[in-house]
Amino acid sequence: MRLTPPPATLAAGGGRRRPAGEGFDAAALRRVRRLAWLQRHFDADPELAALVVDLEEEIERLRARLRRLGEPSCG
Repeated sequence: MRLTPPPATLAAGGGRRRPAGEGFDAAALRRVRRLAWLQRHFDADPELAALVVDLEEEIERLRARLRRLGEPSCG
């Protein structure tokens, strides 16, 4: 059985696949699980859930960048 993320997930930049037949990587699987959780617990539309996950990932990237630069973290 193969998981296929909703179209909004792919359009939002997630769901990157490995080469032919290898399935999803760990980051894509975490993303799909987070999308499903948001949809289930908040009755969120797929597009809204994808936007929330995109923003969460961007915040994490920015925090990592601040850590690399030696700046104090904001949370």
